[in-house]
Amino acid sequence: MAVEVERIERRKNVLHLYGWAIKPGELFNAARSQFLLKAPDGRIIKPRSFTFERLDVGQLYTPNHEDYLYNFDHDFAGVSAVADLRDLDGGGPFKVLLLFDNGRTRELIDTGKSFTKSELPDVSLRPVLRGTVR
Repeated sequence: MAVEVERIERRKNVLHLYGWAIKPGELFNAARSQFLLKAPDGRIIKPRSFTFERLDVGQLYTPNHEDYLYNFDHDFAGVSAVADLRDLDGGGPFKVLLLFDNGRTRELIDTGKSFTKSELPDVSLRPVLRGTVR
């Protein structure tokens, strides 16, 4: 199993998780993977998760060119999730889990990532560049 949590961040009071998961050599029959959070007291929290295309991951893990051309569903490895931080009791740490489900394999994976609310970078505070790009 190949799993990557690329970003864990917040925008004001909203947690955002971004990453991908794929089982090399096994094409997707469905795209139903989702992030889960494990609270310090052991409770499992289910943020609203979404799957999306990650062409870069699909191309990297598709066994050969012909498989890639005729099995586009291998590209749906992207997973993102959002949760209201005010709904998460306590400060953490919260473990990031991934329930991998490609329609053929269903497996709960500990991503090895965790966070506390206080350490999350608030990307809504980053300056926005305005103007024309040349």
